[in-house]
Amino acid sequence: MAAPPDGIEEVFGRRMRRRREELGISTRTFAARMRSQGFEWHHTTVQRVESAKRPARLGEAASIAAILSTELERLLQPETDPAVIAALEREHDAYVQASTEARARLRDAEAERAEHEAHAHDAMQALLASRQRVQELTTDLERIDTHVRGIQARLASARRDLEGTAS
Repeated sequence: MAAPPDGIEEVFGRRMRRRREELGISTRTFAARMRSQGFEWHHTTVQRVESAKRPARLGEAASIAAILSTELERLLQPETDPAVIAALEREHDAYVQASTEARARLRDAEAERAEHEAHAHDAMQALLASRQRVQELTTDLERIDTHVRGIQARLASARRDLEGTAS
């Protein structure tokens, strides 16, 4: 009996992930379907099999193929069709371009956020300074008003005394 070819877990995992994504099945949903088949799978198990960090057992592989509505052999066949490889390369290039553009947008958004944070910091400092100034002026006004009332009381008393001596 011949040994399995090198990289068979990587091929299986890549094809499994591609087919799962084609069907729009999340790793959590896939794991739940495997559990319904009697396997103790979690979403991390799906990720580990797809990344070839954990090999799929024979029974698991058969259930995986059934869940993915494909033949087990298709999950084991490496990509050799030039058209498929070219399509994968185009898809890869498109995602690399999208990643580059997304990174540029992220850098712009981070710079904008930093600018807004700087303005917010400056505005907060100005607000705190304004609050402090209002508090100081309020305290000054209360002190002045207290003096005015005291002077008014003394003035009223002095006027009464003046009227009392004049009569």
